Amino acid sequence: MINSVRMSTLIGIARAAIGVAYMIAPTRAHTTLAGRDAALPTTRAASRTFGIREIYVGGSVVAAQAWSPRAVVPLLVAGVVIDAWDTAAFATTADLPDGMRRAGVAVAGVFTVGGIAAAIQTARTRRGGGRTLGEVRR
Repeated sequence: MINSVRMSTLIGIARAAIGVAYMIAPTRAHTTLAGRDAALPTTRAASRTFGIREIYVGGSVVAAQAWSPRAVVPLLVAGVVIDAWDTAAFATTADLPDGMRRAGVAVAGVFTVGGIAAAIQTARTRRGGGRTLGEVRR
């Protein structure tokens, strides 16, 4: 099974990679969620602001693994809060095209669940349980 460091690092790297894509290629990166509107200047600008948030949160999780291990769980929880908000926003925004709604809920939902799993696993490991996700207590 995957250990807590690998799981939280994977979440952090994935977030940061998405952020980099939004920063350097906002139209291409945002097409799945914004469709044709991804090319609009306002959407490109919003994508770039979204990108820096993802780089910051994801990069912080990865850096904390080495420099401040106690900060990993709070940083993962911050990401969960952000992703839960994003999931709710995609689910409840009026007049959002169905494909965009499904894609947004799916992406943000996966990061919400992944972040929760990583935070729980990391917290358990830090408390001395040391088991990886999926191991059964005997």
